[in-house]
Amino acid sequence: MTPPPFHETDLKLQHEYDELQQQKANLERNIKQLGDEKSELMETLESHTETLQMLQERLQNAHSDIEELCVELERAMMERELARRMAEEEEERKRLEEEDRKYMEERERKKQQELQVHAELERKYSNISNTSTTTTQSTNKSIDPLWADRFSTDNSLQREYDSLLMKRDAILQDQGKLMEENEGLKQKLISQHEVLKMMRTRIITARKDVDELCEEIDMVRWQKANISKKEANSQKEEANSHNDDSTLSIEYIMSHEDDFSNPQQVIKILKDHIRKLTSHK
Repeated sequence: MTPPPFHETDLKLQHEYDELQQQKANLERNIKQLGDEKSELMETLESHTETLQMLQERLQNAHSDIEELCVELERAMMERELARRMAEEEEERKRLEEEDRKYMEERERKKQQELQVHAELERKYSNISNTSTTTTQSTNKSIDPLWADRFSTDNSLQREYDSLLMKRDAILQDQGKLMEENEGLKQKLISQHEVLKMMRTRIITARKDVDELCEEIDMVRWQKANISKKEANSQKEEANSHNDDSTLSIEYIMSHEDDFSNPQQVIKILKDHIRKLTSHK
């Protein structure tokens, strides 16, 4: 079999060379496109980094706002609790004053009744004494000791009655103090329970806000990681492309140095290398 003419071989080589140049141009265009994508990814990464920093600042500001809110709430609660206690103390003072007034009025009324009874007894005794002057001396002697014993008994009963009233007043005062202390303890317990409920509500709300901010930060970090991963893959592909080019220019030439004397073998080597590059991409 005779080899083809030399000019046909040149045309075929030229055609193959043009195809290789076209494929090389396509590869360069792909590399440029990858570079543009890398630039876009870098800009996106910078944008997400700024967003992450902004979210972190918002989180810090939120923590500061929560702390300030806690202080303001505690101050407001203390002021409201103080106002409530002052109002309760004022109401209790008015109630005690009213009870004391009624008690003094009742005591004065009973005292007036007792005075009226004593006055009536003295009047009757005076009438009896005036009437007894017209009777005999023996009769007067028999009556006077009876009235003396009666008044002595009345005075003893009055003293005992006054003593019982004083004891009753002391008992009522002690009872009032105990009731006041008991009411104060009840109000204090109710106040502490309300404060505990409010603090629990504030803690739950603050935890929800922090969880939402953490979710936003995690989402930005995930997006940032994906961008970094894409960038690494792009760099790896670009490095592989450069390695393949260097392989064509160095390793292929060194390993197939003897084959470059044959044009057909050169075309075959170049086709194999182009096929390798396209399959890799």
